[in-house]
Amino acid sequence: MCKKKYRMLFSPNRRPKPGPKGPSAELIHAVVEMKQRNHRWGCPRIAEQIALAFNLPIDKDVVRRILAHHYWPGRDATGPSWLTFLGHMKDSLWSMDLFRCESATLRTHWVLVVIDQYTRRIIGFGIQAGAVDGVALCRCSTAPFAVKAACRSTSAPTTILFISFTNGRPICGSWK
Repeated sequence: MCKKKYRMLFSPNRRPKPGPKGPSAELIHAVVEMKQRNHRWGCPRIAEQIALAFNLPIDKDVVRRILAHHYWPGRDATGPSWLTFLGHMKDSLWSMDLFRCESATLRTHWVLVVIDQYTRRIIGFGIQAGAVDGVALCRCSTAPFAVKAACRSTSAPTTILFISFTNGRPICGSWK
């Protein structure tokens, strides 16, 4: 009995698993072809169209499993994928963060920070006192780049460029 059990477990000729065998090859072909012809359609729409065309009730999850296993999007799309694009741009990718700070005198200041993702250095930042409207946010967002261009003489790697707006007038400078 023990030898028979191990022979069944470790033999290369296994018995087929019990249960449903999955969708037919014709259904798989129909789902994949429908997705290739209508690449913007999702799983519920493909399931609905197959049910209408072939009078075959099919669940959207079955369509999802078929597409996950059998469908690869074509390379006819214009340009690289997002992952490739971000990988190529990793040394020139900047991120911006806008947040609110309260001063010791309980005045509100909005700070916009621009950081280089590759070197993890601060490119510049802008500070706006009071409420931020569209014009102030635009001025705050272009200020770090204008200061960076104007202050090229301070090329030390530890230099942090800053700009602050007091009553609408920019105050430029740099910290070392």
